Amino acid sequence: MSRRNRLLVVLSVILIVLGLAYAVSPWLLTTVIRQHLAAQGLRDIALRLDYPNWHGLQLHAIAFTTAAGGNHLSVKIPDVDIRYGLTDLITGRVERVHVPLAEVQAMPTSPAPFVERAAASAPPAALFTGQWLTQLPIHELNVDEINARWQPAKDTIYTLQSHLHLLDGQLDVQGDIHLSSPPASIAFQLQAKQSGETQLHISRASNNTTTPLVNVAVTSVQPGEPLQINGELQAQLSPLTTFLLPWFAPLQALAITHGELTSQWHAQLQGTEWAIDGNAAINDLRGRWTSRELPATQFNATYRAEPSKALLRMTLAAAAQAVTVQGEGTYDFDKNTARADLKLTPVSFSESGFILSQLLPDWPYPFDVNAGRVSAGVQLAWDKVLTAKLGLTLDQLGGRYNKITFKGLKGDVTAAMDKAIATSQPVKLHVDNVDVGFPVQNIAAQFGISLKSAASPPVVNVQTVTADLLGGKVHSGPFVLDFSRKRNTFLVRFEQLDLNEIMRLEHQEGLEGSGRLDGQIPITLTHEGVAVTDGKLNAQAPGGVIRYTPTDKVAALAQSNTGVKVAVDALSNFQYHLMEVRSDYHTKGDLKLQVHLEGKNPDWQAGKPVHLNLNLQENIPTLLRSLQLSSDITEKVRKHYQKSP
Repeated sequence: MSRRNRLLVVLSVILIVLGLAYAVSPWLLTTVIRQHLAAQGLRDIALRLDYPNWHGLQLHAIAFTTAAGGNHLSVKIPDVDIRYGLTDLITGRVERVHVPLAEVQAMPTSPAPFVERAAASAPPAALFTGQWLTQLPIHELNVDEINARWQPAKDTIYTLQSHLHLLDGQLDVQGDIHLSSPPASIAFQLQAKQSGETQLHISRASNNTTTPLVNVAVTSVQPGEPLQINGELQAQLSPLTTFLLPWFAPLQALAITHGELTSQWHAQLQGTEWAIDGNAAINDLRGRWTSRELPATQFNATYRAEPSKALLRMTLAAAAQAVTVQGEGTYDFDKNTARADLKLTPVSFSESGFILSQLLPDWPYPFDVNAGRVSAGVQLAWDKVLTAKLGLTLDQLGGRYNKITFKGLKGDVTAAMDKAIATSQPVKLHVDNVDVGFPVQNIAAQFGISLKSAASPPVVNVQTVTADLLGGKVHSGPFVLDFSRKRNTFLVRFEQLDLNEIMRLEHQEGLEGSGRLDGQIPITLTHEGVAVTDGKLNAQAPGGVIRYTPTDKVAALAQSNTGVKVAVDALSNFQYHLMEVRSDYHTKGDLKLQVHLEGKNPDWQAGKPVHLNLNLQENIPTLLRSLQLSSDITEKVRKHYQKSP
C-alpha cells in the first residue's frame, strides 16, 4: 500500500473515531456528570443535553434530589447554556454559564438514623470567606431567576425569589423571602469578593422602604498559614423572631419586642484544622410570653468552635441584675451529642429590696416572695434524645398567697426528665409558719411528683404531711394524687386540738374553754374544688369546760330576754363530757356542721344534764376572712335556748 493510501486510511480511522466519539458524546457527558453529581450525594439525577460544539454545550434539563438539614430537597433546572473556548477547555475553565430559571422545593423529613462521622473539615458555611470563589472554574455565571419553596410546618410556607450574578470572582445575590402566615417579607443581598471580604445584608421591605435587620460581614482576611479571618454581626431581634418563630413550635407563645444582637469573631484556618473564637451580646432584650411582658434581660456570651466540638459560655441577667443565670454548653460534632449546665445564682428576696413580683412589669399572680433565697441548677444532655436534671433549693422563703402569709419555707427539689418527668428523690419541704387567719406552724411534707410528659397531668405520691395547728397536730399520708382522675380522696387526722385556742380566734371578750379534740376528715379533690363528706371530731375524755362571762351589753340584754339569759347562765360554767362534730363541705365553700354536746353547769339548775344538738352552716372562705366561728356558735346556742320551752 502506498504511503498516500496509508495516510488516507489513518485519516479515515481518525474521522471514524471522532465521529463515533461525537455520536456518543451526549451519553458520555451524561454519564460523567451523573457520576460526579452522585459522588456529591445527589439522587434521582435526570439529565438531557445536546451535542456539544466548539463553543458551547446546551443542557436542556437537569434535576436531582438530596437531603440537607433535615429537609428533602428537589431541584429542577429546565435549561442551562454553557459557553467556552478551546483555551478554556485546555485550562479546565468555562467562559460563561447562563441559567434562566432554577426551582427548589424543600420539605422536612423524618429524622435520619444517627451515623457517626468524621470531624468537620471546615468551619460553618456562614463563616466562609469569598476566597472560595477563586476555586470556581467559571468566568461568568448568571442565574436570572431562583424560585424556592420550603414548608417546615403544615400552615407555614416560605418562598424565595432571587437572582445571582458572578463575574471575575465577584458574587452578587439579591432577592426576597416571603412568609405565608403571619404574612411577612424580608429582602437580602449577599456580596462576596475573591479577596475574602463578604457581606450579607437583610432588611424588611415595607411601602417601598427598607428597615435594616441584619448585617453579617467578614471584615478582614489575612492570607498565610494559618489563614486569619475576622467578622462581625449586628441584628435587630424583634422582626427576625416574627419571621423565624414558625420553625419552633414550642416557642410560638414567645414574642421578642426589642433586642440588639452584636457579635465579633476571629477564625484561623490551616488545612483541615480550624478554630473560631468570638463573643456575643444582646442588649435590652425584652419580650412577651403569651400576653405577659417579660423582664428586660442582658445576654453576654463567649464561644469557641473546632472541628470536633463547640463550647458556649453565657450569662443572663434580669431585674436590674437581681436574677442571674450562668451557663455553659458543649456540642460534640463527631458523636452528635450535646450538654448544657445552667445555674441560677442565689436570688435574695427582701421587703426593703428585691421581691418576686418585680420580675414582671405587671405581676399577674396572687403570689409573692419577699424574704429568703432561691437557687437552682439545670443539666441538659442530648444523645439521640433530650434528658434533663433539675435541682432547686429554697432557703427560708417568706411571702404571701392572696391574704395567706408564710415564713421559713425551705427544702430541696431534684427532678429528672427522660421519656417522663419525675422527682429523683422524695421532696422534703418545711414551713415554719403559715397564717391563714390563725397560725399553722412546723408544716413538713414529703412527696414525689411524676409526669408522663410535660403536657400530662402530674401524679403526686405523698408520703407524709404534718403540722402544728390550734395547740394540736395534724397529719396525713401516705396517699396518691393523680390529677388525671376526676376525684382524689385522702384522709387528714387531727390530734390534741385545743378548744381554747379555737375560741381565741374570735377574740371574744369573756369566752374561754378547755378540752382536746381528735378526729379525721376525708378530703376529696375534684375539678370543681375541695369537698368533705362525713368528717368527724370528738372531745377527748374526760371532756372540758366552756365559760362565758357576758359583757355589760349582753348582761343587760339577758335581763330582758329569757332566751339570752338561759344561754348566758348555761354557758357561765358549762362542763361537758361529750362533744361530737360531724362535717360536710361542698366545693362551692359551704360547710355544714352537726354538733352534739352533753354536759352540765353545776352552778345552774342544780347541775341538771344538758344535751345540745346544733346544725350550723357557714361559707368557709367568708368565715376564714372574718374569723368569727366561735361567736357564731355562741349565737346558735342562744337561738337554741330561745326556742326551747
